[in-house]
Amino acid sequence: MKATSVHRPEHKILAMMLRELRLEAGLTQVEAAEGLGISQTGLSDVEIGERGIDFLFVFDACRLYDMPIEDFVAGFKKALGRKAKAAPRIVRRDKKRPG
Repeated sequence: MKATSVHRPEHKILAMMLRELRLEAGLTQVEAAEGLGISQTGLSDVEIGERGIDFLFVFDACRLYDMPIEDFVAGFKKALGRKAKAAPRIVRRDKKRPG
């Protein structure tokens, strides 16, 4: 899987957080899309994880939703930490074990 794939679990977390942020700001998709300079269907695609998300989009969304980018990033890191704790540990089998 490519590192930029929209199918990564991290992308789904990011999309979900952006949707929740919009809802907390009390904006419809139409209002938010207008503020972000994209179509409503484009924003819908972002929120359901079907469209890639770049840093500038996150930056603009945080500004529109009145969320400090630092707080958003901290929340994202926290969400990733919860995901990592729940995920099973992967052990590489191609390395020789010492001893």
